[in-house]
Order: sequence, then structure tokens, then C-alpha cells
Amino acid sequence: MFNSLNMVYWIGVVEDRNDPLFLGRVKVRIYGYHTEHFEILPTEDLPWAQVMQPITSAAISGVGTTALGPVEGTTVIGVFADGDTCQEPIVLGTLAGIPLRKPVEKYGFRDFNGVYPRDEYLEEPDTNRLARRQRIADTVVQTKKDARDLGVPVALGGEWDQPKIPYNAEYPFNHVTETESGHIIEMDDTPGNERLHWYHRTGTFKEIDKNGTVVQRIVGDSFEIIERNGRVHIKGKCEVTVDGSANIYVKNNCNLEVDGNLKIHAHKNLELKAGETLDITAGSGINIHSPDTVNLNSGKTMNVKSLRGLNMTGTIKTTIASPITEVAVLKMNGMTISPIPPRPPIFGTPSVVGSKSPSERTFGNLQLPDTRPDVAPLELEPITEKDPIK
Repeated sequence: MFNSLNMVYWIGVVEDRNDPLFLGRVKVRIYGYHTEHFEILPTEDLPWAQVMQPITSAAISGVGTTALGPVEGTTVIGVFADGDTCQEPIVLGTLAGIPLRKPVEKYGFRDFNGVYPRDEYLEEPDTNRLARRQRIADTVVQTKKDARDLGVPVALGGEWDQPKIPYNAEYPFNHVTETESGHIIEMDDTPGNERLHWYHRTGTFKEIDKNGTVVQRIVGDSFEIIERNGRVHIKGKCEVTVDGSANIYVKNNCNLEVDGNLKIHAHKNLELKAGETLDITAGSGINIHSPDTVNLNSGKTMNVKSLRGLNMTGTIKTTIASPITEVAVLKMNGMTISPIPPRPPIFGTPSVVGSKSPSERTFGNLQLPDTRPDVAPLELEPITEKDPIK
């Protein structure tokens, strides 16, 4: 029962926080009430102390802030709810200090796990180093500096660097929360250097600097699932660099519109495949360049149409291969090659005819292979003034 007539305050050290009721209670060895000799009063015989929560925590039905702050070795201040009986301690808060050495192991008032106070924090304030801006080289600030991503290449040339770490806190403006494993939250109100910082012990972090610039680094995998619609609006430049493979799969329609120029550079192969029609339209010219062979294959008819002219140029030799049927007609330089007769007349000398392949018909540098086994080859030599038709 709470005794309001005789409030008895106390200071002690937490020795156990494994509350079997999961209420955040702790066992505290209280100065002036409990002996330091562990063999006389072991930790398991200490009473459980309720931990008071702030008014901003509802502390009911899972709503509010979980009362799991103190660790073994934490110095706390409290009051006995039962007054002079001193059997119902309530923890009101924690007290920081400057630990000069590890507690003597054979006595109480210490962390029996040997973790706290941490060796690296001896002879310095318990206040987080990020809050007091001391020994920053031993904090996550240096870890993040060492891991900065520099010289990231971008498409078609150029590169960029991850911004510098914006930490520039001053005491007492940086509000820091650090957990036992090393998770950190900073709400820095340093004038002119206001920041928000969330840091995972593995190195993943998100930080917002004084200008509102956000830097996020993920050392593991990243997954984002949006149940409905998603929209991204970047008013400046966007650069994406992927060191590994990249796959984009759209189950419905996909539209890509560019007001300026669009360049696609593949350092190896480029494949365009359409399950149905592939349309290529240009407001001006279309150029296809290759230092090697260019192949156009059609399973059915291939149509080439020009409203003004059709130029086919072969530096060495131009070949058109087709089984010429009765409806096939080839016109070149005002001359017409009509369906081939069974025994065509010979153009040129017999020696010229004999020197040609039995399956080729040529006109200048134009070769017309014939696939009809029953038709003799037709050969056309270039027509000049010195070589009239005989």
C-alpha cells in the first residue's frame, strides 16, 4: 500500500532485469538498506522494483513506451511505496556518472555479467559521446566516413561521390539514444546543423542534414512492397548505377517518353523482341551502321518501298538470291530481267559464260543465284559503248 505520509527515497544499482512478469521491473541493491556482501544477500533475494514511466507513455495494453531502459549496473533513484516498511521500491529514474574503474567482483552493487560499465567508457561521462562531441573518432561517425561511396560511375561518362558525413553536433543540443547492441537515433538541434539520424549496428543508416538532404546506405538487401499505387517525382537529375544485373518486369503496359534525346548504349549485345508487331518511326532519317554483316530475315514477304528512289550499293559485289518465279521481275538501270526462259540467249562470249558458276546470274556486280535446277543460268555483263549487245 502506498504511504503518502512518509516518503522514503533511495539510490541503488540494478543487478537483475529479467522480470518473469515482463513488466520492466528490476532488482535493485539499495545503498543503506542492502548489504554489499553477495553471500549474505544474493541478487535473487532482492525485491522487484516497479519502473515509473513518463506521462507520455500510456503504459496499458501495449500502448506507450516499453519500460526497458535500465541495464545491470545502472544507478537508479526511487522511492518506497510502502514508506518505512521499505519493501515496495519504485524506480523514478536513472543517474549517470563518471565511472573510474570496474566494481570489485566479490561485492554487490554491480553488473554480475561484467559488461557495465564498459571498459571504453571508464574515466569519462556516461553521456553518449555523440551528444558531448568527444572521442568522435571512436564512434559511428568515423565508421561512416570510412565507408563513404566514392567515384560512382554514371552512364555515358562521369561519376559522383556520397556526401560528406554531416555530423557537427554541440553539447547540449544533440539528443542521442543508443541501445546495447549499437543501434543509434540522433535528434540533433545544434543551431545551424540540425540533423536526424537513424543508424543500425550493421552500418545501415538514414541521415537528414541541415539542408534536408537525405543519405541512405543499406549494407544488406532492400525490399519495398507497395500494395497500391506508387509515384516518384524527381525535379532535378536522376542517376542510377547498378554494379550487378538489373531486371524490370511490367505485367501490363509500359510507356517511356523523353522530351529530349534518348541514348541506349550496350557494350555487348542488344536485343529487341516483340511478341507481335514492332514499329519503328522517325520524324527524320533512320541510320543503321555496322562494321560487319547486317542481316534482315523474314519468314514471309519482305517489302521495301521508297517514294523517291532506292539505292543499293555494294563496294565489291551485290547479291540478290531468290528462286525467280513467273511473277518475279527485276528492273535495274532501265533494263528488265523477266522470268527466265528454258534456254536463254547468251550475252557475252562463251568464255565469259563458262567462267561463271552454273548457279549464278550476274549483272555487273549484281549476282542472282538460281535455285531452279531445270533452267540454264542467265548471265548479264555490264553494257557499255565498247561492248554493244550482240
